[in-house]
Amino acid sequence: MKRAIQRLMILIAPVLPFFLKHAIYLLPIIKLKTLLFPLGISVWARNSVYFKDEVFGISDLDITMYSLDEVSHFKKKIVYRILKIMKFFFPFMGEVIFYEAHDLKDFISYASKYELKRDPILLKKTNIENADIDSLERAFILNWMLNDYHRMDESILHRRNKIDRFLNILKKNPKTFISAEDVLMDLLKDFNLSEEDRLEWFEAIQRFLRAFKVKKIPVNDWLSENSQYEEIIALCFPQIWMGAAIHKGSFEDILYLLHNRDVDDKRIFLEQISWELWGLYSNHSQLKLNAELTLHLDHLEQCVDIVCRDEEDKFALKLKKGVNKLQELFHRKSYE
Repeated sequence: MKRAIQRLMILIAPVLPFFLKHAIYLLPIIKLKTLLFPLGISVWARNSVYFKDEVFGISDLDITMYSLDEVSHFKKKIVYRILKIMKFFFPFMGEVIFYEAHDLKDFISYASKYELKRDPILLKKTNIENADIDSLERAFILNWMLNDYHRMDESILHRRNKIDRFLNILKKNPKTFISAEDVLMDLLKDFNLSEEDRLEWFEAIQRFLRAFKVKKIPVNDWLSENSQYEEIIALCFPQIWMGAAIHKGSFEDILYLLHNRDVDDKRIFLEQISWELWGLYSNHSQLKLNAELTLHLDHLEQCVDIVCRDEEDKFALKLKKGVNKLQELFHRKSYE
């Protein structure tokens, strides 16, 4: 269904004026505003649709929902039932994030300032625009590549608007790129690496992303055949690497190797842990506390413990507190 509608939208895109194409993307927002207003929930578009640089039929409509008051479990069930129905009629709806003011303040410090800039209405509505939030610049770059590499690989031209917008967020001048690899190589210049290390990181990351995102090869299988890149992948994508490493039996061994890396490398690793904590919080209303999630949180804490052992790293201590906050949040939810 989604593929069929996407193909139809791409087919008719050249004959439709932009205002009409943009209006089609806003239809779910208008409908949700009407349905959720009685529940005290605000709704708006973020990312490409907010900035009016979506590619019709290719871009998703990412939505933010926000409530000043705590929303009951019963009302949340109604909200997600409505969303499920809406996604059937509007399959171009993408990620929906639901924030409640009472716990947003406890987790906002784990977010990336650059990522929050993709949702300007949230910044204004919550008065956090000038808050002391880390940029997590390299985590922002790595997760951009993780989420968009395969789309850039399909068509770099269709991603031009997003590339320009992200470069602007990063305070970089617009550039013309010819491939996904070209984008990755250019962005790695900001990672404070020697030329030799930059080439090694590029090779590891682009091979990993091509296998994982383009060819859909399971991470377990790829790591087993590419163990020479595992340390770099663990540094850059710990949230994905962990499960595969535990399966492979290399989890703690690699963490002890990371402990011996320089401070700047470890900072990249910790930034990604912070990014994961914010991501888990952002999606907490759609997640359930189960054995898998409990282990995931335990392993995140173990990552910080081993990589920063015997060190008084304030950022590491903050991340451990974040894990504990999430554990408490999910436990509270489990009793709703």
